[in-house]
Amino acid sequence: MLVVTVSALLAGCGQATSPAQVAPDEYVAPPVIAPEATKVFGADRVQQAYDELTAFALDRSYPAPFLDPQDKTYTYEELTSGVQDHLTPSAAEDFALQARAAAAGDADAQDAIRPLEMFHLDEPAWTMPSDGDPVQTQQITGLHIGLEEPSGFSPARLVVTYTDTAALEYLQDGATVDVDAKKTMTVWLLPSTAPTGPRWLIDQYDGDITIGPQAGA
Repeated sequence: MLVVTVSALLAGCGQATSPAQVAPDEYVAPPVIAPEATKVFGADRVQQAYDELTAFALDRSYPAPFLDPQDKTYTYEELTSGVQDHLTPSAAEDFALQARAAAAGDADAQDAIRPLEMFHLDEPAWTMPSDGDPVQTQQITGLHIGLEEPSGFSPARLVVTYTDTAALEYLQDGATVDVDAKKTMTVWLLPSTAPTGPRWLIDQYDGDITIGPQAGA
């Protein structure tokens, strides 16, 4: 059974929000917001940052097309599509470099991307479930939104910490394989100055990933 731990750092929807409202596959906990974050950016903008980041994580953190253990090749276009518009220009430039290297097979670059979007599971005996989507549930919990004070030429940023877990299901020799994936994330956000698109952009992220058998499996 695969057990993987990865740490990486890169600089540069309708969601259930209580256990009683949990959809079959998604749950997003409400955030704990530091008063200083609200004081600097305002309550509405901080709420918008929470909404946009969690929607992005639900969409890109565990993308089903990237979770096929039989598929070992991903293109630069596949890795960057749907991501670049959510990054600051400097972070987008760094991510593009990592994506090109990852698509070429660079293991360190692949590890740098996985906290933002999981892909390339090295478990050749596993196959995808019949519906083509191994993600059974995804939960984003432990959300805390704080403030990083400006320093030098660096402006104030929101700092968001959270845990992003997914229950994955594969097949091996006709039997079900149940797997837990867990990301412990820190994401730094800056407000966008563009007239359109996301109002908050990821400027930096740091993630620790653990993948292993589900408890009791």
